[in-house]
Amino acid sequence: MIKAVIYHSNSGFTKQYALMFSKNLKVPCYDIKSVPKNLKKENVVFLGNVFDGIIEGYTKASKKYNLVYTVAVGLNEPSEKTINNLKEINKIKGEFYYLKGGFDISKLSKFKQLTVNAYNIMYGKKQVTKEKQEVFNYFKTRITFVSEKKVKAIIKEHEKR
Repeated sequence: MIKAVIYHSNSGFTKQYALMFSKNLKVPCYDIKSVPKNLKKENVVFLGNVFDGIIEGYTKASKKYNLVYTVAVGLNEPSEKTINNLKEINKIKGEFYYLKGGFDISKLSKFKQLTVNAYNIMYGKKQVTKEKQEVFNYFKTRITFVSEKKVKAIIKEHEKR
């Protein structure tokens, strides 16, 4: 039985998804920085934002909680390649899902804003894949792909397993 939803979010899109999971699963939702101590080793769903291939907060969550399943939230399309890369890079154990989130540079820390701007400069002059170019285009605007329909689909898929 899932006891809580725990998340790590940079700009709020992962938090939006986490709140939707919490509502649909009828369990409390916590930012990874403020999880009650009594949830240690309990069954939880973890959501983490993707930044430069890393699912932020995953390593900490995987050590402290029993992750029933993990959901990564990023800007890439949820292709098999994206999912496999994230699982490999982050050494994901157990069930894993990927959701397309959104982008709003104004909600990132100053350091991450600088990082995004450096990517734009560094890759702006190079030939990149169509997928990477799409992501770089998001860096120039505010955009969201957050959808409760996607959350319900994951919950339903997990319940079938």
